[in-house]
Amino acid sequence: MKPRFISPKEMYEVAEDFLKKFNPENSIPVDIDFIAEKHFGIDIIPSPDLMYETQVDALTSMDLTQINIDEEKFKMASNRARFSIAHELGHIYLHKNYILSKKFSDEKEWRKFILTDLNRDPMETQANMFAAYVLMPKSHLAEEFARAKEALLKPLNAAGKKEALAAGDGGLSPYLARRLARVFDVSEIYAKNRVTNWLENGY
Repeated sequence: MKPRFISPKEMYEVAEDFLKKFNPENSIPVDIDFIAEKHFGIDIIPSPDLMYETQVDALTSMDLTQINIDEEKFKMASNRARFSIAHELGHIYLHKNYILSKKFSDEKEWRKFILTDLNRDPMETQANMFAAYVLMPKSHLAEEFARAKEALLKPLNAAGKKEALAAGDGGLSPYLARRLARVFDVSEIYAKNRVTNWLENGY
């Protein structure tokens, strides 16, 4: 048994349904910690040296009741930590039945699977997509992109910098990522990737 294939379009729809259920007020930044703890009963536990010991910054416990996150990242890079928590919650939301069907005998066997088993690769891709769609919802992305674009181009327009003004949205997205990252409380690289995806696919 392998995880079910989920296309990007279907994953977007899954994430939209998730947001309707668990962020009904449609607020941003999406309070992913609150959703995990309040609606799923998950404990988020900062863990010293998790990255050093496992080479990952977050992982979920075998019984799916805890998300352990590297303590330094949790304290020093909260925007990146939010993506990691959303990613792990994605595993729980999307893959719970598959994970439980594996019937891992102990935490050691579980960690071997989540850290080394190639069968988990599609799950990682799915959890990444889920986190991106949840933390930067389309319902807000177009509006915030337009605001960031206006703020960027207004002084350039006044200065008559035609080359910058001629750039399309795709060319501008790297320059808008920092402002959008602040709005959605994600890292700049995640904001850039999400915007690129949205411009290319429309969701």
